Amino acid sequence: MRKPIFIIFILSISSISIISQELDLYRNYLLENFYNLNPAASGLNGSFISQVSVSKKWLGINGSPSTQILSNSIRLGEEGFYDENMFLNRPLFNLAKRVGIGLTIFNESNGPLYHTGLLFAYAYHLPLQKNILSFGMSGLITHYRLDTKQFEPVDEGDPDLYTNNSAWVPDVNIGIMYHNKQFYTGISLISLFNANQIMDHIKSDPELVVFGGYKFDINMHIKFEPSIFIWKSGESKVSVDYSAKLYFRNELCFLISYKSNKDISAGFSLNISKGLYFKYSYAINTTGLADFYQGSHYAAISIDIARIVNRNL
Repeated sequence: MRKPIFIIFILSISSISIISQELDLYRNYLLENFYNLNPAASGLNGSFISQVSVSKKWLGINGSPSTQILSNSIRLGEEGFYDENMFLNRPLFNLAKRVGIGLTIFNESNGPLYHTGLLFAYAYHLPLQKNILSFGMSGLITHYRLDTKQFEPVDEGDPDLYTNNSAWVPDVNIGIMYHNKQFYTGISLISLFNANQIMDHIKSDPELVVFGGYKFDINMHIKFEPSIFIWKSGESKVSVDYSAKLYFRNELCFLISYKSNKDISAGFSLNISKGLYFKYSYAINTTGLADFYQGSHYAAISIDIARIVNRNL
């Protein structure tokens, strides 16, 4: 077996054994469509947002993790709020004003391990005076595959290597959010089924995520938004993410994040034109493993389809 691939394989199996249901689909929530982490956020902004993103971790290591995601968040009716530029939202669809849906296609590779899947989310948004209480559920199906062609085993007929290396795994996530234009808080339960007892994956408890954030108005053009995300996996493993965003005229946003696993990331979101956004972030790890690889990159193009259509009407 090639040494670099062997290293990646060991790291992959180790990380999956710790948190078997953890996918980058859930972890890139700062710049990704948020409903992937919490289905209650589907259609949250009252528009039709489509986004394509790519990420690459641990640059400098052959076979390091990479992810590609296509996500779409759609509101099926009037959201009842003005957008960030104080124009009334006009949805492309007017079917059910309190309903939002999300549709995501994702592909992740981690050395010889591949995860490809589809996620569908449904949310119901209940107005409570100036606030909204949102409930959501998402179902996903993931194809787990081990690419044995990357190995050079001594024994070509090793049954442990060439059997049980592919499976389709269904799962369910649920979430709830309480929010308005300035603050949000909520809870997510990820991987309720957790049926992925394949390829040495172990069954564990669902992952619990409790989060909250508040957007402060510094002045007419600048806003500051700190947030915290607490992740609990199993009975004892708890991690905390501290993040902050700084908005300028709703055209440019800078972000910085620190995670309790010693990851530090920084990035930005730029409004290229009305309805078109470019997003980028770079992450580094401050532990000893950082000596063996470079940082991690994330880039995305996001399109507010409803805003573009309304602009051209």
